[in-house]
Amino acid sequence: MWFTPSNQSNCRTFNEIISRNLEKILSLQKCPVTYPQLRSEDPELAIETRSGLPALVLAALGVVYGDIGTSPLYAFREALHATAGSGSHRENVLGILSLIVWALTIVVTVKYVTFVLRADNRGEGGTLSLMTLARQSFAGKPAWILVLGVAGASLFLGDAIITPAISVLSAVEGIQVVAPGLSGWIVPITVTIIAVLFFVQRFGTGGVASVFGPIMAVWFLILGISGGIHILDDLEIFSAINPLHGILYASSNVGHAIAVLGAVFLAVTGAEALYVDLGHFGRRPIVTAWFFLVFPCLLLNYFGQGAFVLANPDMTKHPFFDMHPEWARVPIVCMAQPRPPSLRAKQSSRGHIPLFVRPCTSMCYRVSKSCTPRRHTPVRSSCRK
Repeated sequence: MWFTPSNQSNCRTFNEIISRNLEKILSLQKCPVTYPQLRSEDPELAIETRSGLPALVLAALGVVYGDIGTSPLYAFREALHATAGSGSHRENVLGILSLIVWALTIVVTVKYVTFVLRADNRGEGGTLSLMTLARQSFAGKPAWILVLGVAGASLFLGDAIITPAISVLSAVEGIQVVAPGLSGWIVPITVTIIAVLFFVQRFGTGGVASVFGPIMAVWFLILGISGGIHILDDLEIFSAINPLHGILYASSNVGHAIAVLGAVFLAVTGAEALYVDLGHFGRRPIVTAWFFLVFPCLLLNYFGQGAFVLANPDMTKHPFFDMHPEWARVPIVCMAQPRPPSLRAKQSSRGHIPLFVRPCTSMCYRVSKSCTPRRHTPVRSSCRK
């Protein structure tokens, strides 16, 4: 029901009513994840339930899973190279693959999807949001939590700077397989692609998601199909599901363990985007995309690479590109290029800065100053319980 004050006096009275009931007004903010009691009355949630969820899942693919989607290009390859040819080739492949599979399962599925995504700050995620939640749990808001939050945000920004270089460079390195004579152009092409991708981010998350969402959906399907085909090269590759292969591999290759584990960690590069972009898409679209497309396709591709290397021990230099037929390599190299790197770095540095001085910046609604009936203006305001 809308009030229709007819004069300035009534307008002041109306504003006083709003001030006294500020908490109730703020409870109408668009943070459905934190306020489940409003789910039945939230029109945004109703749209998502009817037809919006597929669109949000597609958008999340383009923004959230860009980095982790490129990890099959280099993670398994670098882990194989880190072994330096020591030990049995079959045991090395099964051990490395087992480590990658369980890294994806424990770090992403168990840690982020099951636990971390539930720790939202009024629907927002990220290091600084988590820091704010931690500070609010103490009466005095200790400074050491603030220091940890700043350190975590700094490490996150460093990761967001390094990850695009690794992802794009690894994708461009596929040119070596297709046209070895263009090897000298790998770095210039990489720099150009990164510059273009950073430039297009000025159009915002919605614009980036609308472009890269369909591209990433096709990319993950390609990963799953190409990997699934090569699993038939050696069905024993499924024994890598047993974590004992990874444990035995790490214990018997102590000298290379640190380098190998560092390469295995590349398989989960970009997993932090699930939490950072929580405020953009919500938990449900991110989780849906992970379980129904991203996770299965990543596993299929890693298992396919492992089976391909077991069947072709001499083709470990670029297993991802080598396992595709020659006619498909050029399209695969082209598809591997476009990714939206470090979009979350800009969001973290600019969008979460207010969290240092106030716990949450949320979209709320207030009646416009003119007190015209049924007119309201979205404003940014600090929302506290």
